[in-house]
Amino acid sequence: MDDNTVWHNKLLLEKTAENLAKNGFDAKLYDTVQQAKEYVFSLISPDMQIAAGGSLSIKQLGLFDYLKEKQISLIQHKPEMNFDQRREIWRKAIMSDLYFASPQAVTIEGKLVFVDMYGNRVAAVIFGPKKVVLIAGYNKLVTDDETAMWRSRHVAGVQNAHRLNKKTPCMTAGKCMDCSSKDRICNVTTILHKKPGAADITIILVNEQLGL
Repeated sequence: MDDNTVWHNKLLLEKTAENLAKNGFDAKLYDTVQQAKEYVFSLISPDMQIAAGGSLSIKQLGLFDYLKEKQISLIQHKPEMNFDQRREIWRKAIMSDLYFASPQAVTIEGKLVFVDMYGNRVAAVIFGPKKVVLIAGYNKLVTDDETAMWRSRHVAGVQNAHRLNKKTPCMTAGKCMDCSSKDRICNVTTILHKKPGAADITIILVNEQLGL
């Protein structure tokens, strides 16, 4: 990105952070992934139960490598687990001290949009963990609810279907086909208009690209 683009993105992110705060969220803005990483790592202590959704943004932030290096266990399902094992992990995640995830879209108005296959991620975001930390790069920033829904399904949804090697029509069409495939990953749509009353949510905005 050139300097003008970086500056423009930062102004939009600042406005978004301001609106997120008005909506009850704790919003933090960082210029670089490195700065965001330092803050995230400062939240973690070895005695915590840490959980995370399946987020490329979190992986790119280096959280999983950090936890492995510090020998801190992570509550997260693995590809080889069967459904019952995954469901047990999701239940434990809801009881964690610190839960990490990333929305598919953040509106300048300060709303967060999530689209899930099972709903376990949004379940943990909305209620349960002592603290939730959400990560979003500037690429997830959109103007309004309609654009957020479009991005979540036609951009993030399609790319995640490819990443997870799902057998869905969007893999060939390149856009959401609103399918009935058993591999469909956009079954649950959740919009956080305001911070849920019983949740402690910090959203970290980064003026670099993170995730899909």
